[in-house]
Amino acid sequence: MNVKLFVPAIVTTSLLLLSACSEGGSEPIAAQASATLSTSAVAFGSSPVGMTSATQSITLTNSGSTSMLFNGVSVTGTNLSAFLATSNCPVQPAQLLRGSSCTVSVAFAPTGTGFLTATLLISDNAISSPQSVTLTGTGTSNGPIVSFSATSVTFTTLPVGQASTQTITMSNIGSSSLSLYGFTVGGANATSFAVSGPCLTTGTLAASSSCSLTITYAPTVAGSLSATINANDSAPNSPQTIALASK
Repeated sequence: MNVKLFVPAIVTTSLLLLSACSEGGSEPIAAQASATLSTSAVAFGSSPVGMTSATQSITLTNSGSTSMLFNGVSVTGTNLSAFLATSNCPVQPAQLLRGSSCTVSVAFAPTGTGFLTATLLISDNAISSPQSVTLTGTGTSNGPIVSFSATSVTFTTLPVGQASTQTITMSNIGSSSLSLYGFTVGGANATSFAVSGPCLTTGTLAASSSCSLTITYAPTVAGSLSATINANDSAPNSPQTIALASK
């Protein structure tokens, strides 16, 4: 006599569920770092071009269930050069412990007039990385403001005894006249560079006007050389510097 074994559907379902649990369904969820910021936007208000504002701070807190690895901060966006960012957060391999905080500091140094904006990015191994903070400020024209067509000049290396020149423009983009007090060349290889041109003989530079500087490279020794031009004037950020190099 043949006997058929009947297995209820509910038992089959239970076996499947047990099988699923044994294959990983009961594995614990991995601990993750989670970042919390004290603010998502920093507004600096108005500041004169050429000046650097007081810093504002953003607190980064590890609100997750494990230590967090901090990778650094950066600024991106339309006016990224107008904002300066630093932090005291521990950089890898150091870790920000669970529940601990550190500080990211941002300053506003407007490079032009008008409304300026950028984005601060905070990079770490938290699930929301990178975290972002909107940065805003308004650059104002308050007195003379110096702008150079280039803040660094690089020459092709020449043999001793030969020379070459490059010209850059110095402009006053501010709202009042700029007094020019002189230009000096300093640095490790100052004797291999010289500066001349109309800017050296112009006592003042009116608002919205410019003059030219001619930079001469005449190496006195062989190799890659460097120096710096210092421009002394009545602008708030005087002296301005121009980096010189030969490569």
